[in-house]
Amino acid sequence: MRFIRNCSGLKISSQVSANSKPYLQSGGQQVTDGMTLYIDETPQMPPLTAVSINYTVRWTITFHYKAAIKNPVNFPDFAVSVTSNQFSTANIIPHLASKVIGGEVTAIWNEDTTGQSGQLKFKILGKNPSKAAVFAYIDTIDFRWYTKMIAIQESEQNQVVQFRTDGYPVASYDNGYGIFQLTGCPTPPTIDQVWNWKSNVEGGILCLGNKAVDAVRLLNKQKVLSEYIAWEPILKMNVTFYTLIPTKKVGLYCNFSDDGSTHQSWLDAETIKL
Repeated sequence: MRFIRNCSGLKISSQVSANSKPYLQSGGQQVTDGMTLYIDETPQMPPLTAVSINYTVRWTITFHYKAAIKNPVNFPDFAVSVTSNQFSTANIIPHLASKVIGGEVTAIWNEDTTGQSGQLKFKILGKNPSKAAVFAYIDTIDFRWYTKMIAIQESEQNQVVQFRTDGYPVASYDNGYGIFQLTGCPTPPTIDQVWNWKSNVEGGILCLGNKAVDAVRLLNKQKVLSEYIAWEPILKMNVTFYTLIPTKKVGLYCNFSDDGSTHQSWLDAETIKL
């Protein structure tokens, strides 16, 4: 109960309803405790807006994720602070700086005037893109013939997926996440690569590029090189001895060779192995 004065100066009582509390909404729907929102297949974050009925309200929205595996990566929590009032809502998503982030979300609010406060807990999980969408994106940013095959191999049950059926990211025992798993790369995966499948693909392709450089070094160290190799100019190698690596068939259709033919290069084989 609170009191307000009418135009004659008399005090009258006004009942504050439960609906006058500040709240979050997503796509026109009020977000409630325990609700689950979803990152879509694009991937795009679900809309999230802070709404105040009567007063200025300060919000802190914290995103927390830790994989349910042994010794998971401790990703730092990501927190956003916004202010809403009775005249203006606060759009939370632009404050994520273009990141796509999911997990457990806690929204804490405080009213400046009344001192009242509260909190709301909900989840943001993910939806998988189609395999065709993933392959089409790979085609726009990478030229390697084997990149899609690695995506298939690394994903859960060879399905090219970023998320499990429950909406949480695919996570392996060695802290590999998403479509490309991103283990053995120069830097550990970021929270955006865990939840954003496009960032995960980009990270996987960057990792393959680094492995290709490592493969050149290994081949150079072995001094088993071909006069046809394309990687020699990269490292400006002065090699006085080389031998051809014999053509080798791997699986049903994949032939690796160093003879300058149309077979796949042994550099590719070494990169894939790494």
